[in-house]
Amino acid sequence: MSSISHHSWRGRTLKVERFAKERPASTSLRTQLRRDVNATFVFDPWQFLWRHDERYWFHGTGCPPRVVSSDDYARLRQVQETGPVLVAMSGDRQYWWWNGQFFWDNGQYNSGDVRAFVLKNQRQNRQQVEQARTSVALDDDPARHRREAISEDVRRFVFQRDGGQCQKCGSRELLQFDHVIPVALGGSSEPENLQLLCATCNREKSDRL
Repeated sequence: MSSISHHSWRGRTLKVERFAKERPASTSLRTQLRRDVNATFVFDPWQFLWRHDERYWFHGTGCPPRVVSSDDYARLRQVQETGPVLVAMSGDRQYWWWNGQFFWDNGQYNSGDVRAFVLKNQRQNRQQVEQARTSVALDDDPARHRREAISEDVRRFVFQRDGGQCQKCGSRELLQFDHVIPVALGGSSEPENLQLLCATCNREKSDRL
């Protein structure tokens, strides 16, 4: 009997040890509520002599393995499809399950609070993705990089405004109209974005860019 008990105890110990290796928890949500990429349920068809008991182990970041009966697991799984459900507590942390993802909080939130925080974070992520796509679309737009011709009136205005000399070194030789903000970066050909530079200073500026 002692050998059987020892074997069973060893089997239970190995199941707990599997939780020792963890990945760093996600920090995608705010400090009050975080997604827990380590959290999971593991099925355990426990058998000992004549006793047979199907159960689950829940484990999360900072939460030791907790036994959950198969009936409770079935209930939790059903509830999490419609809203956040509390699955465990450890210290000042609460562990929630919603739409197949796990979260923990240290602010004693209720299910409605968790829902609000998660949806807010998802909305912010979508906005960031849309902003990134818009930025890429603008960068890929050929019209954005097209250099507009500088009208004769603008040329005369800039030349008189800058005193007919290079705005860097004062030279009056080989003057060129330079875009302060390059056209490739969205600069326009309006007088405010133009200056007179000599060929040497203009080339040095281009090399720095």
